[in-house]
Amino acid sequence: MINIITEQEHHHKNYTIKCGIAALDKGYLILITDQAEYGIGEVILGTPSMLDGGKPLSSPAMVFGFKHNILSKIVAERSSVKLNQPCLVLLHLKQSSIRSEIQTKAVVDCLNKSLEEVKESK
Repeated sequence: MINIITEQEHHHKNYTIKCGIAALDKGYLILITDQAEYGIGEVILGTPSMLDGGKPLSSPAMVFGFKHNILSKIVAERSSVKLNQPCLVLLHLKQSSIRSEIQTKAVVDCLNKSLEEVKESK
């Protein structure tokens, strides 16, 4: 059973993002959506660098399209660096009428709040 350890909601200019983080055995599951329920959209795996100061890695896996590839890469790499663990990200964004800069800001702000809460609880 997956237990979500933190869940944040962020509102930005009439756009709402929800982010949930679940701890796995050796990593984290990051769920991000602009819908009422979490879903599968872009799927990407981020891993922290094995070398101190090295670049994190991300591997996209196309499941139902790859519309937000830059944003999903940012989320996966930021999550894996902050949590220092592999992170599997499910980015489920369906509201196409939202401008990309508003969408990006809302996702990153919500993610940052969620990651800080996880780091504080460790």
